[in-house]
Amino acid sequence: MGKIAFVLDAGHMGGYNTGAMYPYSEGTYMWYLQEDFTKFLSEYENVDVIQTKEKLEDRPEVFKRGQVAAKLIGYDYTVFLSFHTNAYNGRAHGTSIFRSLFLPDSKELGKMIGEGIVNLLNPVTGVTYLRGVETRKSSQGDYDYYGVIRGSMSERNNPLYSPVKYSYMIEHAFHDNPDECKFLVVRENITKIAEVEVSIIAGYLGLKKKIQTPVEEEKPTESTDIPDVGYNEERYKQFKAGDLVMVTADTYFNSTKKVPQRVKDQLWYVYKTPTNNRVVINENQAHTESIMSPVDANDLELVNVESAEKPDAELVEEQPVENVSETVPEIADTVKETQKKTETPAAVDDCFIVKLLKSIFGVK
Repeated sequence: MGKIAFVLDAGHMGGYNTGAMYPYSEGTYMWYLQEDFTKFLSEYENVDVIQTKEKLEDRPEVFKRGQVAAKLIGYDYTVFLSFHTNAYNGRAHGTSIFRSLFLPDSKELGKMIGEGIVNLLNPVTGVTYLRGVETRKSSQGDYDYYGVIRGSMSERNNPLYSPVKYSYMIEHAFHDNPDECKFLVVRENITKIAEVEVSIIAGYLGLKKKIQTPVEEEKPTESTDIPDVGYNEERYKQFKAGDLVMVTADTYFNSTKKVPQRVKDQLWYVYKTPTNNRVVINENQAHTESIMSPVDANDLELVNVESAEKPDAELVEEQPVENVSETVPEIADTVKETQKKTETPAAVDDCFIVKLLKSIFGVK
């Protein structure tokens, strides 16, 4: 068995098409689905995964997304999957699978994927059902109506490219329907959808999981020397999921793409705890925008909001004694009254004042 290419297309862009329940948006959550799908596919042999866009905020034309699948070379065949959720009137519900006019043998697998989604969602939503596994022909000619599917089939008669054997646009559920969106908005449920879909497709195509080679446990050495690790190499360990950070980079991680000024002007949450210098940031502090973008750890500054809002205890303690008459007028008035009553010379009064203040503030 030769290699199979999976081309994954997360529909739209980050924050696009908000749902009935916050913070769901089709663009962001289908990006999550693509990430999870990629992770599960990586467990199988002879599989390559290609994504139609590099970043959450990218929004290539729909036809060009499909063309990524159409113009691959060197594979036995290609599977194209475009991930979406639907919207209509807030009451419509269910799962729809759209496939290419030119791939009649793809209906069976499409139905299996649709049924798998319904079996996962319906126990929670109570309304999800399989609306159909359909083709849709353009009114303008003999080709597929949907741009992503049409793009994926654009080189079907060109023997230079690997054939696209399966091409689907999956409308998982209706994000404007509260019953279905309550399932979609839970991040862990998106992972479950990816796991179910990969399992169904892998079983149908006969994919085999990679053999896990056991890793021998390293024996401890007698040396207690601490390795000299450079600051930059260890910097990413400062960050963990949920940290609030400020971006100082001019470009994204390993990229020439510029970081917009609006990104630098805001604070962002770290999406997940990094394992290397590639740190992914997602939502802004106000929870109004998601960008899911990788940034080099060296170009991030950790923002400790809690400590920034509290007064510095050490600085408060170190306030000079001579300023106390400005901050505690009652004490100063008491001292002046005492001076008048005792009628002691100025030099003696000064000594008395100092002793009194030292006693109050515990200064030796």
